[in-house]
Amino acid sequence: MEDKNLYYIEMMARLLGLNTLEAYQTQINASRASKNAWIWAAGVYHEMLEWQQKLEKSSKQFTIAGVDIKVLASTNFSITARVMSSYGISIANSDLVGLKELTFSVLDKKTPVALLADCNYIIGLIGPNATGLADYAIDDDYKANLVELAGSLETMTKLPLAVIKQHASDKKQYMALEKNARKFFKEQFDPFMDIYQILDVSFYLAYTAARKVRHHHLKRKIVPQTPTTGTLETMVVMKTTLVPAAGATLVIERVENTYITDADGETYTAGLAPGLYHARIVKTDCKDIVFDFSIVAGKTCALQFIMELANVGHEEPPVT
Repeated sequence: MEDKNLYYIEMMARLLGLNTLEAYQTQINASRASKNAWIWAAGVYHEMLEWQQKLEKSSKQFTIAGVDIKVLASTNFSITARVMSSYGISIANSDLVGLKELTFSVLDKKTPVALLADCNYIIGLIGPNATGLADYAIDDDYKANLVELAGSLETMTKLPLAVIKQHASDKKQYMALEKNARKFFKEQFDPFMDIYQILDVSFYLAYTAARKVRHHHLKRKIVPQTPTTGTLETMVVMKTTLVPAAGATLVIERVENTYITDADGETYTAGLAPGLYHARIVKTDCKDIVFDFSIVAGKTCALQFIMELANVGHEEPPVT
């Protein structure tokens, strides 16, 4: 399962989290249309979780500590080939020079069996040129790691065909489920929720914040067994138009860096130590937003704000 799929499932979890908050029960249960939409979301989410568990289990044969064997082999051996080609030019060895053709894109497109043949070919050229390649950091230990990786790739090539086909079939079914979910949100759920821009802005902002699929600008990181830091996510929109307030600056006391809201009016600040913080969001010609927030290890504090122009009304409090 790819990162974009994992982030979509996380989005669904955030969305359903709204259904557990007492503040939004009236809106969610206000009509049959609303109630049915949230019931649908819960059903899809639980089905996604089932597919996630199945796909993670069936893909273990294809990974080493969460990294795809084929991708890892294509990466490591293409880098090795490039370095060996560099050495080959210095000694006019045509076999080594020719390795420059084995780029990542070339290797990654090959079947596991064909990729294994190229990996073994590269390993075979290390022995006769071991002395010179040692100066290029391709020594005995480096070669041993390549041999181990090639062994893992060979194991993959010997997997029963039925296992590979089943994994592909499972992934296809999950992707069909996610495609239908995306269509439902785009054509029905999101347009229905637009009414709350008028009826209840707080509920609308909470919904739009939950609906953000943030994989487009984040990279999934391994979460430590015992998390020691937390994360702050903010979303800022203009009061009169509800358009994202891009270019606003987030300043957090006791934190050296400042953060600028992106085109979606968002900031993402990871690695914050647990505790209470005081912060300010500022933007030219707008009123400052001053607020406190708490960070809990392993958790994300998600806050949404409405920003006003400097010459109107009083400052709106944050919507959490």
